[in-house]
Amino acid sequence: MQMRQPRRRPTLGSSALVLCCTLALACSGPAKRAGVAGLGAPPATTWSFDSSGLAAGVKYSASYIADHAKVFDEDLIAEARVLPIAIRVGMDQRASAPARWPENANLRLYLPDGTVCVALDPNQVRPNDREVHERVTRHALRRGWLEDYEDATMGFAYFRLPEFSEYSSSAGTITLGKEGDQRTFALSKSLLGFRLSLEDEDRTLYVGLSSDRWVAAR
Repeated sequence: MQMRQPRRRPTLGSSALVLCCTLALACSGPAKRAGVAGLGAPPATTWSFDSSGLAAGVKYSASYIADHAKVFDEDLIAEARVLPIAIRVGMDQRASAPARWPENANLRLYLPDGTVCVALDPNQVRPNDREVHERVTRHALRRGWLEDYEDATMGFAYFRLPEFSEYSSSAGTITLGKEGDQRTFALSKSLLGFRLSLEDEDRTLYVGLSSDRWVAAR
């Protein structure tokens, strides 16, 4: 499996500013409607959402795969209201200490309107469809000690989306809310948060998403 190098997102722009303000407001009040407690908010100074990062010798990147139906032989958003996000995490060559996924990585996804989605156990995704479920578990993100980034395998985390009134697979957008109070946004504009054990302490990292397409390994 080969992925294109994720594109770096532009720095502060009007859309990023609106998203950041929305996330800040949502996490201080309306985020409670997502039914998620204790996750915390993304840092208030996060004005741009790069799809890759480097922290304490760890490199990480995340992608929204627009044609993920090619991976799972099913559109998980349309059929199961599950959003798969491709994640790659590994050690930089200059790292001075090893790092690992903690027991509770606290993976969550902040949608552009501030709604918080928590990662599902892969075993909870499409358990009644044997073939799809096998693909979901096979491509799931692997935990444990991190290897070199160049050798790290990309894996998927799966997030339960809220009820939506409309979904466009071609545009990668969903529409939330009822008539008269609807909001449509691109899923690729979401923000991913997770914990890693770096230098003997758990640290929370945030990364945006690149919008990519699936390229099977030859």
